[in-house]
Amino acid sequence: MLDIMLQLSAAQKKDPFIIHALKVRIAVAESNYHMFFQLLKTAPAMIPYLMDFMVTPMRVTALQRLCKAFRPSLNFRRVQTELGYEVGEGHEVKIFFTNCGCIFSKDGSKILTKDCVIRAESSKEKSSLI
Repeated sequence: MLDIMLQLSAAQKKDPFIIHALKVRIAVAESNYHMFFQLLKTAPAMIPYLMDFMVTPMRVTALQRLCKAFRPSLNFRRVQTELGYEVGEGHEVKIFFTNCGCIFSKDGSKILTKDCVIRAESSKEKSSLI
């Protein structure tokens, strides 16, 4: 990938698709989940379908970092929007978070980060593309 990036001409580097792809590469390489999900929202054309392969690992990495950084709890809705989920997907998001090791408060509005041990979601096979 780096060899291809170094061979790009000045004209190619100005192409919006290539600019976006290079930004995504930086976000993934740095595990910058915030930048990654912002790029996912603003991706041109069909690029979100290509990025789908990286969404789950980025979400798991983000959950690990968030649970380490914010103790004793995190607002569930805030994490949901930060990780690129839509507001109406709450139930599916909670299932994913639970499968990753999140523990929720009794009312379900907070993730009890102090009690969480985040791991890759066990219900899905890992992609060989990542």
